Amino acid sequence: MRDYLTLGDVLAVHADQIATYGGASGIRDPGQLDFDFAALDTWLRDNTAPRT
Repeated sequence: MRDYLTLGDVLAVHADQIATYGGASGIRDPGQLDFDFAALDTWLRDNTAPRT
């Protein structure tokens, strides 16, 4: 099984980068981020399953 970044991981990295380099906190479009993670999860499930 492969390990991938979770939404929580990405948000933690984002918060760290804001704290280090400055910028606006928060996510501009949380719904889009959720959608992107769901789409990636679907793609990974459909395209990385073991072939029988």
